[in-house]
Amino acid sequence: MNHEADKLAIYLTNLGKYNEGELKGKWVTLPTDSELLEKVFQQIEIGEKYEEYFISDYESPLGIKVGEYENLDELNYLAYKLEDMNAEDLEKYEAILEIESVSSINEYINLTENIDCYDIIPDVTSKSELGQYVMEEMNGEILQQMMSFSTYFDYDQYGHDLDIEWGGSFVNDNYIYANGESAIEIYNGKRNDIPLDYIVTNSKIDEKKSIKEKLVDNQNKVKEISKSMSNEKNHIEL
Repeated sequence: MNHEADKLAIYLTNLGKYNEGELKGKWVTLPTDSELLEKVFQQIEIGEKYEEYFISDYESPLGIKVGEYENLDELNYLAYKLEDMNAEDLEKYEAILEIESVSSINEYINLTENIDCYDIIPDVTSKSELGQYVMEEMNGEILQQMMSFSTYFDYDQYGHDLDIEWGGSFVNDNYIYANGESAIEIYNGKRNDIPLDYIVTNSKIDEKKSIKEKLVDNQNKVKEISKSMSNEKNHIEL
């Protein structure tokens, strides 16, 4: 394995060879460019005889999940977005993934532009510490008015109520939660929305449906035929 440990990497595999019992693949570190990817395709024998490929393995330091049939241009776009983020933002991005259910590369890409929609309270590891932090930092005047009675304040219950209201989570000795700011969409899943510099597959490859899409299409066609036959049968019975 010869890719950089702190970057997204995928193991591209020749599907035809794989079905024949041979594992023909190569690691690709992202982001990459079209020339390097074309060399990889040649090395794993993707061409006229074998056209289909899939991702049989991947490495991600941020916990990003990659499917077998992801769009390579989308993955490259995501990798460039992650590369542009500084260490602090990457750490926050990783923490957000702990509390948000992200299921597509599209969502991963958009999240890179929406980390400001989340706040992190540092060095808070329990509901009691959360309640104490918020009370002291945001409601200091109330504590002063309470004077000696403040020692009887139930920080744990207050932190518990805040946690329910904010819907956050304790991640890496911090508390992270969505602050209510509106998210923006920079990518809607269409190839035209990907900057040209990030596109690494040629148009002919991109125009072909992925294996996953073909399977879905076939399943839908079978369902439509079955439904049509069922309707005809019901009509005859009537």
